[in-house]
Amino acid sequence: MKRLEGIIFDIDGTLWDSRDVVAQAWQAAIQENTSLPVNFDAESIGRHFGKPMTDIFKAIYPDLTDSEIDALTPYFYEYEHKYLREKKPQPYHGVREVLELLAKEYDLYIVTNGQKGYTEAMLDATDLHGYFKGWLSYGDTLEPKAVTLCQLMENYGLKRTCYVGDTMGDMNAATSAGIPFIYCTYGLGEVLGAEYQIENILALPDAIHKLEQEIF
Repeated sequence: MKRLEGIIFDIDGTLWDSRDVVAQAWQAAIQENTSLPVNFDAESIGRHFGKPMTDIFKAIYPDLTDSEIDALTPYFYEYEHKYLREKKPQPYHGVREVLELLAKEYDLYIVTNGQKGYTEAMLDATDLHGYFKGWLSYGDTLEPKAVTLCQLMENYGLKRTCYVGDTMGDMNAATSAGIPFIYCTYGLGEVLGAEYQIENILALPDAIHKLEQEIF
């Protein structure tokens, strides 16, 4: 039986939930550097997680111009990375154990729509560096997630792989990239029509093996 050459993970809603800390960081960035109102909280920004940060800003502050958003983004990036490293949101229960188990059989990777540096901040906060062979983000490619997935696959010579995520955007990206998708129902999004899904990260190894048997 052919096996997967690697497994690619999303971050938010898949490996951890950073909404509270990100909301705190953004509130501080707004209050200390602008006169804008803080009209968001962890729940409201969480509804937009999975999109590039500039798209989230446009949703939160629709009256701002693109140039105004561009001027603000460095503050958001700086505060977010600082808060993540200091407050250290932890991965979902079971993530560390599952990654340790899977890393014995597969190379593990990350693809996210986060900005450049977000993956590194997450890995620093959680001390999960050792489990991942590589990663790529929207901040690196400035392209839709499907393109970023394909670029990572090309970078590492992956042909038999899958994407583990929690939103329709994740599933659509995996479909466009031509790879199977595993839906984490415990995450931040709602996905319709996913063939493979797990209600807990601890179920991922069995889902991976089932996928291998049925597809490869």
